[in-house]
Amino acid sequence: MSERSAAEANATPGSRCWTVTFPSGSPGTVVVHSGQITCTDAVALINRYFTDPSITRQGNTLSAMFDGWTCVSPTAVAAHEAGYGSKCEKGAVVLTVVTS
Repeated sequence: MSERSAAEANATPGSRCWTVTFPSGSPGTVVVHSGQITCTDAVALINRYFTDPSITRQGNTLSAMFDGWTCVSPTAVAAHEAGYGSKCEKGAVVLTVVTS
């Protein structure tokens, strides 16, 4: 399978996609927990949540809803307990960003 077709294929639950950069500047890895999405789309979605100025993020968890997605970034203590720094969900698709 070519690199391009691998990127376009749906990731399986548990797949670790590519590295992204949290708004704080630290790296994280996008993980697909459930549902069907390509790594390309998963990383693009997380990067949009982190950087798109048109998305309204609320409260200390930076919760946001856009295009049917709900994303949150728990506080540091809650993130440590949950095991992820950010999480986005849409229907059966659940993505998290874990620190490297």
